[in-house]
Amino acid sequence: MKTILLLADDPASRERLAPLLELAGYGVHIAPNGAPGVALALAHLPELVLCDVGLPVLDGYGVLAHFIQHLRLASVPFLLLAS
Repeated sequence: MKTILLLADDPASRERLAPLLELAGYGVHIAPNGAPGVALALAHLPELVLCDVGLPVLDGYGVLAHFIQHLRLASVPFLLLAS
């Protein structure tokens, strides 16, 4: 099953997006901020990342920087979302 990593601090956004992605046939991993999101990506390499820009602790730009610098994650498609 293809997986999507959803990084969003807003519970309403997570509750709205995750079920839609699952209905479309994707496995969804969810993290409320960037630090656990990077750890999840390393543990379960996703096919796509949907990342809110304004995350606490490690924002979306910081997460993207980690992805670019890490060889295993650098080729994963990454979408920054602004709410």
